[in-house]
This record gives sequence, C-alpha cells and structure tokens, in this order.
Amino acid sequence: MAIGAESALVEGASRTDSGVHALAQTASARVETRLDDATILRAMNFRLPMSVAVLRVATVPDDFHARFSAVGKYYAYRIRHTERPHPVGRAYCAWTRFELRIAPMREAARALVGRHDFAAFAAAGSPRLAPVRASTVREVRAVHVLQRRDITTFAFCGDGFLY
Repeated sequence: MAIGAESALVEGASRTDSGVHALAQTASARVETRLDDATILRAMNFRLPMSVAVLRVATVPDDFHARFSAVGKYYAYRIRHTERPHPVGRAYCAWTRFELRIAPMREAARALVGRHDFAAFAAAGSPRLAPVRASTVREVRAVHVLQRRDITTFAFCGDGFLY
C-alpha cells in the first residue's frame, strides 16, 4: 500500500482460506515515515475498500513480525440449524436443517485439546507435508462448543493450525 510517496510490504499473521473471513487479523510493515500512527490509520482506511478496515496502528519494536511473533490463533466456525436457510448472514454461517447434539460434540472436542500431530488433517499438497517436512505437531489450548439459539459455534484456540 502506498501512502503518498511511501510504500511498505505488509505481512499478515495468517492467511484465510477461500470463503473464510478474518476478524482482528494482525499485520506488520516496516515503514520510514514522519507520520504518526493516527494519521497512518486514517490514510489507510481512506484508501482501502469498504470491505476492509484497519482498526488500530501501533509502532512496535523492529524485531516484531505479525506471523512469527504471534503467540496463538483463534478460529470460530458457526453452524445455523433451522428448518430453512436464513437469508441474512449466510456468508458467515454454515447451515443444516438437522438439530445438533451439543453434549456429544463437547465430549469429542475434549480429545482435540493438547499437543498432537495433526498431519492427517492437513490438506493434500500442504507445504508441511513436503519431503523435508516441517512439523505438523500443534497444541490446541481450548475447544469450545457454544450454542445460542439456533447457532452453534465451534471455537478453537491454539499455537497455530495447518493448511
């Protein structure tokens, strides 16, 4: 993104898969500027499309990197269970007409908590599965199965996740 004559390479903390929406994504960039954080924030939001908003800009130490300095990630998946698909929010929620059985799902979710090798869950062609394989071991710190009215949310917190 260029602000005036200045430009910066922006590094995101993570990527989002097709059809996935990112909330509170962290990004970092090294910029040489006399502008303060508030001015950079206003300039970025002025230039970005309406589908993207920068919520905060902060000056950080030189060794900070959004991806490599991250201490954890949080993912939430939502399923709406109603007789018919709801016309509002369909892009943010999967749908089923079948009632979900929350207690067995919560019991199964407990088995995911802890440090495990998730290679079996990685997508085919994942760089983590290449011949000189990077680790596919991840720590899942918490899994919550939450139900509010007709929406069930599966929330995962961990040190990282695989493609």
